[in-house]
Amino acid sequence: MLGEKIREQRTRARLSQRQLGTAIGHESGNYISKLERDDHDPRTQTLRAIARTLGCTVGYLLGEEVTSETDEAA
Repeated sequence: MLGEKIREQRTRARLSQRQLGTAIGHESGNYISKLERDDHDPRTQTLRAIARTLGCTVGYLLGEEVTSETDEAA
């Protein structure tokens, strides 16, 4: 679920995996790809950086908060 939320917000922000990776201090998009496939769990600091970059909350990425009408319908 975390990976799905990251992908959703990254796409909404019109960022590539590489762009998001660079924004949070990783040189390639491979790290973001692993997160989006739920193949890797990010550290708390990294999760905060992702949320800040994507303009959402850590709680939203973790599925603990609803931020839009679309989420409420799900």
